[in-house]
Amino acid sequence: MVGFFDSGVGGRCILDAFLRLRPGEPTVYVADSENCPYGNRSPAEIVNLSKRIAANLIERGCEVVVVACNTATAAAIDHLRREWPDTPFVGMEPAVKPAALESKSGVVGVLATRGTFNGRLYQETSAKVSGAVRIIESVADEFVSLVERGVVSGDEAEIAVRNRLEPMLAAGADRIVLGCRCGPHRPWLYALPASEAADGEGGGRKGSDRGSVRSRRPPYCGCTGGGACMYVEVITPHGFCAGVERAIRMAHELLDRTDGKVYGLHEIVHNENVVQELVSKGMVFVDSVSDVPDGATMLVSAHGTSPATFEVAKKCGIKVVDATCPFVIKGHERIRENFRNGIRTVVIGKPTHAEVLGYLGEKGACLPEDVRPGEKTGYVVQTTLDAEEHEGVCTATRDRQQAVRRFVDRQKSRGFTSSSIGVLVVGSAKSSNTGKLVDIARHEGARVWLIDGADGVEGIDFSGIEILGITSGASTPEKLFRAVLSMEFCACIS
Repeated sequence: MVGFFDSGVGGRCILDAFLRLRPGEPTVYVADSENCPYGNRSPAEIVNLSKRIAANLIERGCEVVVVACNTATAAAIDHLRREWPDTPFVGMEPAVKPAALESKSGVVGVLATRGTFNGRLYQETSAKVSGAVRIIESVADEFVSLVERGVVSGDEAEIAVRNRLEPMLAAGADRIVLGCRCGPHRPWLYALPASEAADGEGGGRKGSDRGSVRSRRPPYCGCTGGGACMYVEVITPHGFCAGVERAIRMAHELLDRTDGKVYGLHEIVHNENVVQELVSKGMVFVDSVSDVPDGATMLVSAHGTSPATFEVAKKCGIKVVDATCPFVIKGHERIRENFRNGIRTVVIGKPTHAEVLGYLGEKGACLPEDVRPGEKTGYVVQTTLDAEEHEGVCTATRDRQQAVRRFVDRQKSRGFTSSSIGVLVVGSAKSSNTGKLVDIARHEGARVWLIDGADGVEGIDFSGIEILGITSGASTPEKLFRAVLSMEFCACIS
């Protein structure tokens, strides 16, 4: 069991994030509302309060304790670790460093409590980057009261956010670090910088307009005002699986150390951005080993190929680098083992997919329609099919599919209607695993869109969507996913 504590309810966003990654994990959350806020208390008081809560959580059987509070982390986590050396304590680390690394303007804003700013951890972290960026600190004590009262939207929340963010934006801040009690106000925090920055240089606001953020939306939204920004949630896990990441790494390493052309047998993964990046470095993609000159170097894609391909390459003196996914290799090994035992292997999948064609090149492999009556058979499954319909789908595919199902189911349980739940899938239409994520989201009842990258967002009408989950296929680079996340998402919600 994992224990979480904060001086109030703001730390629930940490608990919620944890449960998205580990659904069903037993947890206990303690909100010390009686002593909230911690930010105005002395370090000694915070240590004593934190020790009392930690002792309670450990007595209740918690094996790990998460200090879901920047202020308590800064003041007490070292004391807690000394007091209970056998219990792991996880704290909040200020996000000043990644914000500084990502900032293009050289100005970073930080919203937190006074206790966080006075803490050793924050001061040490900010000192390391202060030479590279200008840090604007703002003590947002009023956020504590707002969150504890459940006020995370409406005019009062908007005014509080504006009062804190407008000076930062006017000073050129392009990254805002959210400290204590800021997380629940993220819909406003996201909306304000996006719309304000669009108004003028450096994020300054034009003229004296004090109109609602909701009336100034990105042009692609089509909003005429009167709505509210939708919530955006990252669906985890998403993106590159280990097999794809391995194949792409091998391709780049091969290009870096090889003089002359390198030939790729089939697209290394089904993603045009990945393919074009490799082409720009000198890789030539071909559909058959017969298209590779004798003596050249050939990379086998993550989808694998048939034994005959390796035999031809050997006869022609072609140097082969095999980037086949380990899960696909296991499929080939299973077919060979079945053949040795007199068992015919049925290959389940799309007959034209490179992975399936590779399997069919093995002795004893066949498609379902080619099975003869009375034959002893086994089977292998294309690794990117629907995991609920087929056993044998790879772990990465299954995990990404289940994450989409959980996202939609969770929103329904929270009272969102199917028509108000959206899923945005980033990836290529040629990718089988990406296509399955789209199919699953649609089957679960959500509205779903498939886009190649950030440019695809502009053509989407998010009207009626109240919560949007964003995920990506196993062949989608993280940089494309991050580019989509950086877009301004709004919806016309009446």
